[in-house]
Amino acid sequence: MKTVIVSGVSGSGKSVAYKTFENLGYHCMDNVPVQMLSHYQSYFQQYKNDFDKVVLVVDARDTSSINTLPDEIQKWKKHDQSIEILFLDARDHVLIQRYSETRHRHPLSPKGSIEDGIAKERELLQPIRDIATLYIDSSDFLPRDLRQYLVKRYTDTKDGAHGLGITIMSFGFKYGVPLNSDLLIDVRFIKNPFFEKDLKSKTGLDQDVQDFVMQQPETMLFLDKMTALLDFLIPLYEKAGKSYLQLSIGCTGGQHRSVAIAECLGEKYKSGNRDLSIVHREQE
Repeated sequence: MKTVIVSGVSGSGKSVAYKTFENLGYHCMDNVPVQMLSHYQSYFQQYKNDFDKVVLVVDARDTSSINTLPDEIQKWKKHDQSIEILFLDARDHVLIQRYSETRHRHPLSPKGSIEDGIAKERELLQPIRDIATLYIDSSDFLPRDLRQYLVKRYTDTKDGAHGLGITIMSFGFKYGVPLNSDLLIDVRFIKNPFFEKDLKSKTGLDQDVQDFVMQQPETMLFLDKMTALLDFLIPLYEKAGKSYLQLSIGCTGGQHRSVAIAECLGEKYKSGNRDLSIVHREQE
């Protein structure tokens, strides 16, 4: 049986994760009290033929017992080493913005400030974050991006499909580095189309910007070495059982060079039966 404990701060995307797991065929239970985990485990063992994939959402809403979750997980592992802990997070200013948009009150500070609620929640959840199997910062994700990430990570590999899902993301360093990056590449060494009068207002999705970037000798040399590295790493990642890889390509503003390079690499690696997506963060 595959068991995933989902936890994380309020506003980080747990509801999106819950619905995604449901759509993937998991038996999902929300707001599970920590003291009930041992009973759930006994039940699942008794009826293991009926429960092949289970998700339990355990978070700071259980304020009285959440601090005992690490101990309960250790007890669970004595009978089931395959249990995973997924922890969802986001930067404070992103959480505040999301609460402002939805006009929800923070569960740990219903009459106080959202900032106070976030601080209390972080303190309560730090021990769970420390033991997380997978940590996801959703600050830079739209809901569809988080769904896509989880689907790639938790979908069972089908016959004939590659086990490694790949996302190639372009971004701008001036807006921060994507925290979910597995490989991060800086392409600011390439001459910037932003300073060309006819290209400034365009992006790396436009053919003339792509031509400008690709016609530089150092670009072609870089792509040769980059693809050689990926051709070496991808089979090793698949052999090791890694299910998801995010390659982040960054330039200054995330509009020209990184977009063109991401598109070029995407064309190479989306051939065949590989599960690949290209995301241009600053253009979303």
